[in-house]
Amino acid sequence: DIKTPKSQYPADFLLPQEGPNQTIFCIRSSPTSVNKIIRLDSMGSATPVAKTGLQLAPYFHLRGDEIVWDEFRKDARFGKQTYNVINVYNLTTKRVRTLTKNTRYYSPVLHPTRNEIAVVEVTKTGETKLRILNAKTGFILDSIPIPEHTHIQQPKFNASGDKIIAIAVSPRGTNLVEFDLPTKTHAIRLTWSNQQIERPMYYGNTILFKAHFDGIDNIYQVSNEGEITQITSAEFGAFNPSLAVGASILFNTYRYNGYKLAKQ
Repeated sequence: DIKTPKSQYPADFLLPQEGPNQTIFCIRSSPTSVNKIIRLDSMGSATPVAKTGLQLAPYFHLRGDEIVWDEFRKDARFGKQTYNVINVYNLTTKRVRTLTKNTRYYSPVLHPTRNEIAVVEVTKTGETKLRILNAKTGFILDSIPIPEHTHIQQPKFNASGDKIIAIAVSPRGTNLVEFDLPTKTHAIRLTWSNQQIERPMYYGNTILFKAHFDGIDNIYQVSNEGEITQITSAEFGAFNPSLAVGASILFNTYRYNGYKLAKQ
C-alpha cells in the first residue's frame, strides 16, 4: 500500500499515475471539498495541483509536464443542452488552458510523443467517434472508423503512439477493441461478454484492464494470443491500473474508508 494523507471522512485517491521523480498524481475525492488533482511524495504528503470541476466520472491523464481532463458543462440558457470541454494543465507554468468549448469530447488521452490528443466524441444522435485532436489548437486532425453499432470508451495509446486500445460496448456485450492508426483498421481482443471492463492500457505487447472474471474486480492481462492472466488479487477489488518504473503498476484498491493506492 502507498501512504495517503489521513482525513476525518472517507476520501478516494483515484487514478494514480507516476510523475517526475516517482511522485504520484491522483484525483482526491472527498465529501468535504471539490475534486482536485494532487501530487503525493514518498512520505504521503499531498500538494494540490488543479481542481477538475464537474465531471461525469473522475478522470485525468498525465504525460510529462502536461495533464489533460474533461469537464461537464450546461448551456447558460438551455439547461438540457450539455457539453464537455477539454482542459490542459502545464505543470511548469501552472496554467490551465481550455482546449475545446461547446464540444462533446470525452476521456482525452495525450499521445506519447506528439502534440496530439485522442478523444471519444458522442454526437447528439448518440453516435460514437474516435477523434485525434491537435493538442495546441483543439482542431480535428483525424477520425478513426469505429465498428458498426458499437460505442467506445476510455481510449489509450500504446508506447509508440500508433495503436489505441479502448472499451467496446455493443448489443453483443463488452469487449476490448484495438485500433491501428496508420491503417485505420481495428481488431477485437476478447470474447464478447457482460464483463464491466475498465481502464485498458498497454504493457509492452500485452494489455492490462479491470474485469471481474472471478466475481471480484481485479486487474487482468491479455496477451497477443488471447491468453488472460489475473495480475492482482485484491480482497475488495482493484481498479485503474497505470504503469510505474521497475515493471510495476499503480492501481486503486477499495477499503472501508475509500479507494486507496497500491503498487505491485
